[in-house]
Amino acid sequence: MMRDSGNQNQKIWKQIKRLAKIFWLKIVDLYRLSFWQSSQWLKYAEKQSASGNLDCALISCNQAIKRDNNNYFAWHKKGLVLARLKRYNEAIIAYNRALKINSNLDLAWVSKGDLLSAQKQTRAGADCYQQALKINCKDAQVNIKLNSLLEQLKQSVEALLSQGDKLYTAKDFQAAITIYEQATTLRPDLDTPWYKSGNALAALNRYQEAIAAYDKTLQINKNHYPSLCCKGNVLCKLQFYQAAIDCYNQALIIKPNAPEILNQRELALKELQKLEMRIENMLHQGISFYENNQYEEAIKIYDQALEIISKNLLAKS
Repeated sequence: MMRDSGNQNQKIWKQIKRLAKIFWLKIVDLYRLSFWQSSQWLKYAEKQSASGNLDCALISCNQAIKRDNNNYFAWHKKGLVLARLKRYNEAIIAYNRALKINSNLDLAWVSKGDLLSAQKQTRAGADCYQQALKINCKDAQVNIKLNSLLEQLKQSVEALLSQGDKLYTAKDFQAAITIYEQATTLRPDLDTPWYKSGNALAALNRYQEAIAAYDKTLQINKNHYPSLCCKGNVLCKLQFYQAAIDCYNQALIIKPNAPEILNQRELALKELQKLEMRIENMLHQGISFYENNQYEEAIKIYDQALEIISKNLLAKS
């Protein structure tokens, strides 16, 4: 009988301790909810995350954000926790919110880049790492990650260029342009995709777009003389002979005495001389119209002459 009574007392005592613990935890929770600041919730989230209590860590992040919606560290931590919970889209949203508040938070750029690259969004991941390095250029680990992604992108670009070249050779220029543009999207810092895109655009007589592509190539690599030559050829098509000659001259600085460039420049010079003679004839014709009181005809011929002059002769000065 005494033994049964002792066992009963032990059970009651255990229940009392369990209830006391629950009561104490409730008091602690109430205290936290009532008095903790955003920074305290964030520290608690760090602790919970480190011990693997991800659901509790997420609750703590939300409490930190509730108290300070502009706490970008809390948004970043929330993104990290969500990523570990495999709630990837929500994690990206949290990283973006942190970066909207503080675009110089390199940690958030790196975390976002890590997540995107893990999801095979290589270009977007590389963009994030590049943003992080603008803020902290000495981060060796991020440099390694970026270079790895850029190498992957380069390999993808090479495959696309090979595919585009086959289409170009088959004279399917529009399809080639589509492929080349995919390559420029993956690695906009490489000159070859822009150059090949310019060639395909020129083949379709889309000359202004071709010039823009060649200019982009030259922004990346000012010594890319094939772009200068091809740009000169396109300018000749548009009868901008002086500008074309300037391109050929720049190409000859890079590749002196190149026969193909010298020949193209000579052709452009001859066309420019023909234009000068044509302009002189037009001016005489305009004077004749004027002296015979044919003013409208005179104005028309002068306008034509001025258009040619603006394209070429004025470029000399």
